[in-house]
Amino acid sequence: MQINWKIIGFVIVGAIALIVALVARNRKDKKEVEEFFTHDITEDEQDDEVNDDR
Repeated sequence: MQINWKIIGFVIVGAIALIVALVARNRKDKKEVEEFFTHDITEDEQDDEVNDDR
C-alpha cells in the first residue's frame, strides 16, 4: 500500500487554510465584542432608562 502524497498535501493545505480563516474571524469577532462592551451610553438610552418607571 503506497502513500498518496497528493491527497495528504491537499488535506494539510486545507487544514492550514481553515486554521488561518478561523483565527482571522476570531480576531474580527473579538474586536466587535470589545467595541460592544465599551460602548458609551448615549443620551437617548439614558432617557429611556429614566422613563421606564412610569
